[in-house]
Amino acid sequence: MSLKTRVLLEDWVFVKAFKSAQQKNPSITYRQYKSDPSITLIYNPATGDGMFVRKLLAKSYLDKGYYEAYPQVDWSDTFEKNQKAIQKYGWPEFKELA
Repeated sequence: MSLKTRVLLEDWVFVKAFKSAQQKNPSITYRQYKSDPSITLIYNPATGDGMFVRKLLAKSYLDKGYYEAYPQVDWSDTFEKNQKAIQKYGWPEFKELA
């Protein structure tokens, strides 16, 4: 299950959201996040808050202003193009999250 509303984040915004989520749950690393499809990063653009949740629980945060967040790859303008780029080139590497 995925949220009906997703957001593609520029690299620095994605890093900020990820670090915000890591402050709440430091046991999840970027490597684990990329490899575990049951974990998703949700982001509230109004507050800049990020949080890790299980995909099955993510929808319950939609009414609180959270969106399922993905790093924007190759300036994709749609989620589908972004996911194809991630599948083709892999997840972006962020020095700040290594």
